[in-house]
Amino acid sequence: MCFVDDQVFDTVPTAGLCLCSTRLLFPDDILDPLDDVTRKLIQALATQYSGITMTAKEPADAWVIVGIASFLTDIFLKQLMGNNEYRFHQKLVSDKVLALDFERPSLRALGSILQLDKLELDFLALKAGAVLYILDRRLTKSGSTSGITRIISRLVTNAKTGDAAGTLLSTSQFQRLCEKMGHLKLESFFQQWVEGAGCPHFQVTQRFNKKKLVVDMLIRQVQSNEELRAPRDKDLKPGSFMRDVREDAYEVYAGAIQTAFTGPMTIRIHEADGTPYEHIVEIKEAVTKFEIPYNTKYKRLKRSRRQKERAAAAAGTEPTNDTQDDVLLYCLGDVLQSQEEVADWRLTDWTKEEEDKMGLESYEWIRMDADFEWICEMKVGMPHYMFVSQLQQDRDVVAQLEVSRKRLHTQ
Repeated sequence: MCFVDDQVFDTVPTAGLCLCSTRLLFPDDILDPLDDVTRKLIQALATQYSGITMTAKEPADAWVIVGIASFLTDIFLKQLMGNNEYRFHQKLVSDKVLALDFERPSLRALGSILQLDKLELDFLALKAGAVLYILDRRLTKSGSTSGITRIISRLVTNAKTGDAAGTLLSTSQFQRLCEKMGHLKLESFFQQWVEGAGCPHFQVTQRFNKKKLVVDMLIRQVQSNEELRAPRDKDLKPGSFMRDVREDAYEVYAGAIQTAFTGPMTIRIHEADGTPYEHIVEIKEAVTKFEIPYNTKYKRLKRSRRQKERAAAAAGTEPTNDTQDDVLLYCLGDVLQSQEEVADWRLTDWTKEEEDKMGLESYEWIRMDADFEWICEMKVGMPHYMFVSQLQQDRDVVAQLEVSRKRLHTQ
């Protein structure tokens, strides 16, 4: 790696050398740019490695090479920074792809226009890495393979031991290898996420059916609705102005809007007894209705009991064995409890109506796409106190981020 003064781009990976700007260098006593600079340097080396080992057979296949570099970067940073940081970053990338993938060409179509503007390559690296991540999640969940890492290892081995033609990688070849090693049919996945453009937008409604003891759920895809297709902010922006101009000049058109994305989705329901139950449903149409069986045969009204537990935690009394864990939960967080603190912070407790309504609920909360297998926007029609329960009890960093954003949006 060679650091150069006054270089336009932060990194320029080539076949045997990575040219990096001196802007990326920082002293030991400044840690703020550590994460960002580390990711850029690793991305440059991963791009160099994947580009030397394999070459896109056609410009439309460039997304595979770029996506492998992004995926290797994330895997290395997972080992360096931990799983929580890895999942947190993937959620941020998913949200960014969701915001940017509007009126843009598909991954394959982007390959032929990368020379127009650097932003095209940046978006390709962003979305291709995210698509390989959700593909890895689906392959790993099948239990028949170790995921994309094993497939990349096979590609590298074939490229090094084969002839020159073996280094040329196409989308169809990559798909066949994924299907062979994953023992899955991935035609619809590649058709939607590689050949197609855009991301799904889900609206979820549910209710508990007491007669059947099931949760009736409706998942509707609304990405083709007129309000989502309406022109967004068209003000001139310095970051995307040249890309917009060049796309218009070269007549680069957006991909067709997909009315329905299909595939498996994991739904996790935390029922009244505190046990999480996972259910895998298959999304096949724009509107999907199904019934999820309810497993709990009785209801422990945890919310009414927790009022006593919170009081016990505040008073410092000894909890019983069956409520010790719940009391510990409130000991860790409830520090503003006196009347003065409540008044200063303008805190309010649940009203009598809310307490009664919570006591009648048959489940604590519902988590959609619990295994993070989709790049999507998910709007779940749950009461606000269910989001609070999820924020208090779900330890997954992605669940915490989702609930925090929903709470801020509602406030």
